[in-house]
Amino acid sequence: MLGRCDIVRELLKYGANINEVTVRGYSTLHYAALWGHLDTVKTLVELGANLHAQNFRGEKANEVARSYSKIACAEYLSWAEAKQNLQEYITQGRDAFCDEKAQGKLNKEEKNLFMSSCSVKADWMENTKNPSAQDFTEQKRHLENILSPLLDKLTAPPEATAKTKKN
Repeated sequence: MLGRCDIVRELLKYGANINEVTVRGYSTLHYAALWGHLDTVKTLVELGANLHAQNFRGEKANEVARSYSKIACAEYLSWAEAKQNLQEYITQGRDAFCDEKAQGKLNKEEKNLFMSSCSVKADWMENTKNPSAQDFTEQKRHLENILSPLLDKLTAPPEATAKTKKN
């Protein structure tokens, strides 16, 4: 199976579980990474393999790849994880913004800042050519700096928001 992307796609098409693990917690992504099958690693990531799955030692696939000196796989997995982390943060932020419980907690200026910040980062992800893992991490950190105070307001219990407005 390893190193054979078309076979991986076919197996998944017919119901194989991409995140199935062995008794010791190794997934197909772990095995592809530790054997250095970069094309298979890319295919598994593209098809939704869990980048955060850990084996019995608590190692993710990128850590296993590093310990077996499969640097290309480890670097790709670090890049994919950084990209996924930024995408998930944007999605979580938008979900929190659209939540019914959050309505009315931000003023118009804050709403505009929130949505434009998410849109700018999403556009950056779509349009930037060859970003590095560090680029994704920096973009996420920048977005966190902008959104954290706004997310705190959105997720605060109604009493806390009311107390803040009174003061």
